[in-house]
Amino acid sequence: MSISIAIKKSFAAIIYYSGIVNLLDMANRNTAVILAYHRVLPKSDPDLKFIQPGMYVSESAFEKQIRFLKENFEIVNLEDIADYSGPKRPCIITFDDGWYDNYKYAFPILLKHDIPATIFLATSFINTNNWPWPDRISYYFHNSSNSNLQKAENLLKIFNIKVNTNIKKVNRFDLVEFVIADLKKLENEMLSEFIKELDSIFSNYKNQLMDKRPWLNWEEINEMKKNKISFGSHTHNHVLLTNTSEEQVRFELNHSKKIIDEKLNTNTKLFCYPNGNYNDNVLKICKDSGYEIAVTVKRGFVYQKDQNLSLKRFMLHEDMSNTIPMLAAKLTNKIPSI
Repeated sequence: MSISIAIKKSFAAIIYYSGIVNLLDMANRNTAVILAYHRVLPKSDPDLKFIQPGMYVSESAFEKQIRFLKENFEIVNLEDIADYSGPKRPCIITFDDGWYDNYKYAFPILLKHDIPATIFLATSFINTNNWPWPDRISYYFHNSSNSNLQKAENLLKIFNIKVNTNIKKVNRFDLVEFVIADLKKLENEMLSEFIKELDSIFSNYKNQLMDKRPWLNWEEINEMKKNKISFGSHTHNHVLLTNTSEEQVRFELNHSKKIIDEKLNTNTKLFCYPNGNYNDNVLKICKDSGYEIAVTVKRGFVYQKDQNLSLKRFMLHEDMSNTIPMLAAKLTNKIPSI
């Protein structure tokens, strides 16, 4: 654990057990809370050696969080957020992407506590072993030799991604965060070209990674659907919608909805913007495509007056929410560093 996180953990414990968190939270009583998860994994899972820290919570932390949330909120379906009028403050649990561990580790906990949740599916991923490009980069950089890292650095320079340090000496997690953040600024076509070139440099590692199963399949999705888990769209190919053409945006939203509706015999109205990227045009296309509720990665509460196609959420991950005091402090939305 870093010194910074240890300090935040101690600070959160002080304000939680002293009652300050409850005082800070009093002004938030008339709001709803939407929580966003990606992956839920045991602390021993080998994927933790390379995935980004912001991509997971541990299985044990997740169960603690569910117990806390069940005690302090009314956990409801995302579809019911507009009409909820119960005595307790509403909370909605969401997961992005459609990871297999949502079924293997999170679902049994949700089932045990009789808790609803929504999973947003990037439909081209489902029932495949095709890892998304950020995870491929992370796996390559954490496992590769210095010679391959040098080739990667040369490729980054070609695409005007400047690494302002010695790529072979920098902390690999820091390197991954920097590179992924810069690549997300590229137009979709250029990003695809870069990833294709990078895959060729690290082809052996790509083959290793593709032997590991990342995604849900439709049988698992249908089983969860029968047990209070709803499903929405996260596009078809998980493209960043502000970095691609209007035609592609329409395809991503319409095609993913069509697949979900057909596979689950439903009419989904729920959407999640990949990486939270949207603008006025994307909002319009989202509405035109038949979605009625869409969530972002902007931090904050949901108010009655909010636009339903740009709802805020609290993103949860292990290093910043693995204790109840840290979670409770985060959900006051008054301590930006937690």
